[in-house]
Amino acid sequence: MIIVLALIFEYWGAPMAAWSPSITCHFMRKLVIILSEDQSTMTSTQDALLFNRLLELEMDAERQGAEEASCRIIARVRRIAGTAASRAYPPTIRGH
Repeated sequence: MIIVLALIFEYWGAPMAAWSPSITCHFMRKLVIILSEDQSTMTSTQDALLFNRLLELEMDAERQGAEEASCRIIARVRRIAGTAASRAYPPTIRGH
């Protein structure tokens, strides 16, 4: 989550990096809305749902021609969420 917060700070930080997407990009606003939802009771199922929502947002952004920087940030956050979701399931221990 620290990396996600760093990305958001980087996005709205001052001065903005040359590669930063426009603040008016509605896909970035949707990303912030998704990430700002209450996650205090996140379960492994909710982690997977978060990943799926981010994947859907990423595909919508690419399909609708969002700025390249917006697509990169959404993809990076989606990958982080996917990693977290995959780690939420304990490994299966198999016998001999």
